[in-house]
Amino acid sequence: MKQQNIKEAEPKPVRNDSLKEAMDQLRNDPTKENNIVVLNEVVSARLLAPVSMDREPELDPKTGEVILDKDTEIRFEIITNNKGELYYPVFTDGAELKKCSEEPDQRVLIVNFADLAAMIAAQNNQISGFVINPRGDNMVFPAEMIAKMSEEMMREDKEKEK
Repeated sequence: MKQQNIKEAEPKPVRNDSLKEAMDQLRNDPTKENNIVVLNEVVSARLLAPVSMDREPELDPKTGEVILDKDTEIRFEIITNNKGELYYPVFTDGAELKKCSEEPDQRVLIVNFADLAAMIAAQNNQISGFVINPRGDNMVFPAEMIAKMSEEMMREDKEKEK
């Protein structure tokens, strides 16, 4: 996972144009084929996850990389739906993140599907899944679906190794 600050200039901003297009297509034409395209895009996407930290990270002046102290406590933001279920919010790009964050120095990590699946699995059913762009597209990925997708990905990886 990589960290970004949304106020800093980003040489390579996180954008998921093909994922956003696939989500729009699915919303307009909810077919099985369009659903599969969205799932494939989510698996390959790099998403922004808002976090808070108990201490400020340092920036390596030579590489420009963020360095976290090994004891840094990172807490991922969690949102609740109207049923009281907890979800990790993730965002396709900085503009979507800004719709939900009023903090001027919001910290974010760049995560992928595997990161999110592992985080949710580690929570022993306390986290119900993740939501992409909760104040925009609001696409929910329940924990059960994430687990099935992860199992399928592992099965495919094992078949490729043979």
